[in-house]
Amino acid sequence: MSSTNTTTMGSENAVSLKLPVFWTSQPQVWFEQAEAQFHIRQITADTTMYYYVVSALDQDTAGRIIDFLRQPPATDKYKAVKTLLTTLFAPNETERAARLLHMDGLGDRTRSQLMSEMLVLLDGHEPCFLFRQIFLEQIPVGHEPVSPNFSGTNTSRHTSASDGHQP
Repeated sequence: MSSTNTTTMGSENAVSLKLPVFWTSQPQVWFEQAEAQFHIRQITADTTMYYYVVSALDQDTAGRIIDFLRQPPATDKYKAVKTLLTTLFAPNETERAARLLHMDGLGDRTRSQLMSEMLVLLDGHEPCFLFRQIFLEQIPVGHEPVSPNFSGTNTSRHTSASDGHQP
């Protein structure tokens, strides 16, 4: 049997797709991955995308949203399930702030990896002087970024450039 089955569903050709199990620890990243798969396979029908998402839920996650699954909205099912899952599992502003304030240091990560993790926690907000200080406090003494222009507005570029200078 072929790994790709094609059948006609309305005006759209549906292609067999198996999404990874939903990542409760990173719902936004999981949806980025799912939407990339939908795009590659030219899946655009709301109902099709909805059922692919539902089929990727583990037992615990499906159990938490069983009322929604039993009676999804008549339209915009995909958008509704995406909003529900990201609201349930994505850290809220308070949780993101707590993670930033209680980071465990550089560890085995490069400075740019640490910076990337911290920028994700900002959720689109512009880094400020406090963010810069929190970042610098994660770096062991003597391992700070080498760029004198390191600031909140160009953090990623400068930390990537300084990764090569890590002792």
